[in-house]
Amino acid sequence: MTGEDILSAVSIGFDALTPLEISVSRSIRVEGGTDGKLISEFDGPVIFNQKITSNAPDGIEANSIFLQGDATVSRKYTVGVTQPTVSGNPGDIAYYTDPNRGGYVGWIYTLENDWYRFGNISISETENHMIFDRVGIATTSAGTSRLVIGAGSSLFSVNATGGVGIGTTAN
Repeated sequence: MTGEDILSAVSIGFDALTPLEISVSRSIRVEGGTDGKLISEFDGPVIFNQKITSNAPDGIEANSIFLQGDATVSRKYTVGVTQPTVSGNPGDIAYYTDPNRGGYVGWIYTLENDWYRFGNISISETENHMIFDRVGIATTSAGTSRLVIGAGSSLFSVNATGGVGIGTTAN
């Protein structure tokens, strides 16, 4: 176990410098030295068969979290400064480090094998007041228009310059 205070004048317990295996039937407590700041380190995989609880006010810090749940493949949750460029598994999420009002929460890897923005953020603290680049309602795509409602002869659209089209694809 790394983190043992070997400089302490009073030593209680034992020093196990190179054991191959240790089996403890009740519990292990690592106090981190007299000031509680010595680090305990695990350099290999660790398996917990029960719930993990952290009472630290700073929580738990990790580069990524992998959650599997009932799925066959786990999903990665991480934080990034830009849209990821490396492929992932559908459902992997990268949270944006600097979200702002009117922006987005992060990116999600989809079945289309690419990262897409997700999680619009309101520009109001008390209302769902969203800003979108393009919106398609009751259609499969907004195309090049800013707003598209419906399709075919039931179409209403607004293009990038403000032109309006009703019942046609031409604005």
